[in-house]
Amino acid sequence: MTTMTISTITNSHDPKNKKSLSHLWQEIEKKQQRNARYQAKLDDFYVYFKKRAEEDEQSVCFATETWITHLLSFIPRKTIKGAQRESLYVWIEEEISILESNPFNPVDSQPLRKAFMELHSPLILTNSTQMKKCTKKRYSRYVKSYKTLSVIISTLVMNKSWLSSMIPTT
Repeated sequence: MTTMTISTITNSHDPKNKKSLSHLWQEIEKKQQRNARYQAKLDDFYVYFKKRAEEDEQSVCFATETWITHLLSFIPRKTIKGAQRESLYVWIEEEISILESNPFNPVDSQPLRKAFMELHSPLILTNSTQMKKCTKKRYSRYVKSYKTLSVIISTLVMNKSWLSSMIPTT
């Protein structure tokens, strides 16, 4: 493709160059119109999706907030040790991150994160020694119970009547 500058085209008296410039401007205008149509379709889809999903997503966020608060109640328990405790910390951190990344999230996650850090901080040193004491047998039992718990939770989340009972009414 030949490279031409606009000044070369406009300064020349050759009608072929001027036609080429007008053709290029027409192509630019067509592409701009096409992009505007795509943007309009994208905006329409966003409005449609928001209308359909926002209420459900906010319900899930409120249920997740309740769930995180429930998980936080397990941190002070001394019966949860070693790998189980570490997995609990990871689980809570993941739930908070998922909540924060939801674009429809109406929940302020800072109090949850602050409560997590306040409960988690004093236990960090004791948990590292407890984790060393955890045997493979205990860990495999924990993995089995975690998988069972995950199945129960996913079943409960799919049940809308349970989900609606978890959402605070205002």
